[in-house]
Amino acid sequence: MPRKSSGETYGWNPVKERRLLEKLDDFYSVNPGRQPAMQTYDLWANEFNTEFGGVPAHGSNLYKKKERMRKIYKGWKVLKVQTRLGYNSEADRVVCSDEA
Repeated sequence: MPRKSSGETYGWNPVKERRLLEKLDDFYSVNPGRQPAMQTYDLWANEFNTEFGGVPAHGSNLYKKKERMRKIYKGWKVLKVQTRLGYNSEADRVVCSDEA
């Protein structure tokens, strides 16, 4: 049965993104080499709805966000290797070696 949309989009913020990354990290540590099924994303969406409220999330929202973050991460890894730049999350700064 298709879901009806209220016309509102799910609003992502750093806290929700971090929570999704935690969920994915937990899943991959228990299931190496496997990808979460859509039912898993639906269960996580229910948890997100309870935890955050607001516009309800669906499993597809979480899956699509994971895919967007994956593409950004892959690009970041390529740049990191090519430029030898890093990131210090405690200082919230980009770091590099003295020679770079």
